[in-house]
Amino acid sequence: MEQAAKKHAFDPAELERYIAHVDKERAEYYRTHTSREWTDARNYDLCLDSSKLGFDKCVEEIIAYMNVRLKK
Repeated sequence: MEQAAKKHAFDPAELERYIAHVDKERAEYYRTHTSREWTDARNYDLCLDSSKLGFDKCVEEIIAYMNVRLKK
């Protein structure tokens, strides 16, 4: 919500509806092209919650993961 609010001037109720709509479209797109559910973490190599870690920590974790993955 915080990130969406930075981009869109909606009141909180409108913002929630907008996010739900966008999430639904993304889920349908993902399902159509992969035959999988986008909310299933088993479909991803790495999952991070930026609302808990913050963006800077997510960047650090992604870099650390890539170093392991690429054996640097």
